[in-house]
Amino acid sequence: MHYFDHVFPWQFPYHNSHSRTGNRGWLLQLLTKRGPLYHAAIGLSSLHQSATRGKDESYLEDQKVFDHHSTALQELCEFLRSEKATEFHQDEQLLTEFLACSIMLLSFEVLRGGISNWQPHLNAVLSTIKSMSPASFIAIENSKRDSLCSPPNGVAQLKNTGASAGLEFLFANALWFDIFACVSTGGVPVLPYRSWLAIEQLKMQDVMGCHNWALALIGDITHLREWKDDMDKEGLLSVRELVSKGQAIESELEENIGLLYSRKDEKSKVQYKER
Repeated sequence: MHYFDHVFPWQFPYHNSHSRTGNRGWLLQLLTKRGPLYHAAIGLSSLHQSATRGKDESYLEDQKVFDHHSTALQELCEFLRSEKATEFHQDEQLLTEFLACSIMLLSFEVLRGGISNWQPHLNAVLSTIKSMSPASFIAIENSKRDSLCSPPNGVAQLKNTGASAGLEFLFANALWFDIFACVSTGGVPVLPYRSWLAIEQLKMQDVMGCHNWALALIGDITHLREWKDDMDKEGLLSVRELVSKGQAIESELEENIGLLYSRKDEKSKVQYKER
């Protein structure tokens, strides 16, 4: 399938297939339902193919692109108007499908080169996750572990594990987009990123190639920028306070970089001894 072979690696070039979020079975399972996520994936794949082909085939590809894209949008809107929309916060699989579809549509707009067309999809993702709490995510993980200790029920356990793996992957995506969207919008992150990034199960480096602490510091920089602009407009900007806030971020950055190098050195020593 073109999406798994070519588009997914384009979306997530640093995704670690050997990590706890490495198994993409949850995504394949949702795609086989042929719902809005399926059409969003086909639309994105067709757009990706269209971008790499000659002009002679571009018209037919464009028709296919927008047919599937329109269907995905229509079915997603129908879902949001349905009774199921009131339940998907409590249903792991529905929540996973909604978030995956929204991120797929967001990627579609990014690939098209849209300046702001991606924002409604990101807002939908963030407003959904904002209504949750890091504690609720941890509760999902705990219930997953409890289900593995309960009496055997193969199908249910596989579904729960897959959905949870999907949620970890998608929450990591949401945090990434939330923070880096600030580069374009000039705003600050919507989510309480420090609380989310403190969750042990969410390992950003396995999904986006960036450590949690690094992403948190980027979020802190956006808040520092906003504070500076606000103080400047009010004529209350203190250069000393600005420098102090900046140095706090710099110190945390240098400390974590130092830890990375020390761990790398320790790993090299262990490998040398094992030879």
